[in-house]
Amino acid sequence: IEAGLDLSILDDRVSFEFTYYTKKTTNAIAAVPAPPSAGLPGSQFLNIGEIQNRGFEIGFDATAYQSRDLGVDFNLKFSRNKNKIVSVGEDPFLTYSAGFGQYHVPGFPMAGIFHRRVLSADINSSGSQPVATNMMCESGAVTPGTVTGTTPGFSMGGGPAVPCLDAPAVYWGNAIPVWEGAAALSVTVRQNLILFGQVDFVGGHTILSGDVRAAHMSFRNTRAI
Repeated sequence: IEAGLDLSILDDRVSFEFTYYTKKTTNAIAAVPAPPSAGLPGSQFLNIGEIQNRGFEIGFDATAYQSRDLGVDFNLKFSRNKNKIVSVGEDPFLTYSAGFGQYHVPGFPMAGIFHRRVLSADINSSGSQPVATNMMCESGAVTPGTVTGTTPGFSMGGGPAVPCLDAPAVYWGNAIPVWEGAAALSVTVRQNLILFGQVDFVGGHTILSGDVRAAHMSFRNTRAI
């Protein structure tokens, strides 16, 4: 379902666009682990589950100045989208990338990022390498069916501190930008030369940094690890 409006004034020198949409995708394509009975490792693509997307788009165009020798035009675009997994079929969740802590969990965005969040720890630096003890992590209500032999359960967090071994993996953020946009300026000189500049921007998402991950997990030379 999509609805919007277009508006222009001053002989089309200023125009405005607005669109709102809501979209439900059923039988979405997802990669799921291949069953052992297939005799082959890896994953297979299946039409499974349901995904919901809602958002809006805004566009603004203006001719700031126009003469025979000089023209100045401005353009702005902005959009916002929130996606949520409604269902992944019969399973309580699907693994997207276990190594990076990304999972398809109903009630959360696609490929949501889940990790334990350490709130406090005692660090002993007397030895050759610092050692953390008494580690306490954030807790919270766990999505039913997500506690398995390889996952500690997924949660929105917000609960009191508990020993990290008993803590769930809490939601850190969305891997897909929630909002994005662009601003552009165009200058036309004597109808023969056009100078154009554009700035793009995105936000509302969480980035998994390979550099930070290497410092923590490979070189293990940070206080955080």
